[in-house]
Amino acid sequence: MTQIHTSAADSVEIKQAVYQFIRSIDRMNVDSVVACYTYEAKVFYPFTFTPKLLIGKKEIGIAQNQGFKLMAKLFKQQGIEQSTLGLKPNSLSIELLSENFALAIWHSPRGSSMGRRSALLKKVNNSWLIHYHHASNVVSTD
Repeated sequence: MTQIHTSAADSVEIKQAVYQFIRSIDRMNVDSVVACYTYEAKVFYPFTFTPKLLIGKKEIGIAQNQGFKLMAKLFKQQGIEQSTLGLKPNSLSIELLSENFALAIWHSPRGSSMGRRSALLKKVNNSWLIHYHHASNVVSTD
């Protein structure tokens, strides 16, 4: 078996990168979200208006902006004054795959739905960035 040589700081930095990404989503800050991705990142979001794989920061930013506008509109229609999505991620699991790649998986329960997220992070210039991100939502039938 190949041994992965990484510093203990990498694990901390990976968690910090994931939590920064989650905070950026929660605060609906498009620029901050996009900054969490590699330039050539690929993303699959569970938005009905993005039924395709998004490639690159530009496509990701456009879709994320649309998603945040939709959420703001829904909040307004429901009479909710909210500046965050109220995300409370749990079950964060990090697996170091190599010196430059790590896998992060977490859940984000919200009301009657459960967001399942997985991200492949890549170390770029000593920073951990999301290189591939898959998001899916499951709605409870209870």
